[in-house]
Amino acid sequence: IIEKRAEDYVNMLSKNDSTLLARDLTKFCLQLFSEIFTGHQLSSEQEDLFTTYNGGLFALSTFDPSFRKARSAREVLEQDMERKFVAARDAGQLDSDRFVAFRHISSGVDEKG
Repeated sequence: IIEKRAEDYVNMLSKNDSTLLARDLTKFCLQLFSEIFTGHQLSSEQEDLFTTYNGGLFALSTFDPSFRKARSAREVLEQDMERKFVAARDAGQLDSDRFVAFRHISSGVDEKG
């Protein structure tokens, strides 16, 4: 997956006259890691939610509006991740390479067993 996505990204860059490197690399990384860990690409809305969440991590107070937005974004993203996990599990897809991270999550246990 990584090699294919990196090759596609470099090919895209080579065809453009210019790029907004930080924005484009952020999008590339979000999409790549989403596909690695969930087996799915992100929607534009989900990319925005991740950006909001990451930005809120720098808030100095839980009363800071950016922290509240980040918490809300995280909750939406967690619900989506759970929906994707349940769908893959219920479809019997956890043994496929696409969902290797989900397979590890499903076999994990906490300190209480």
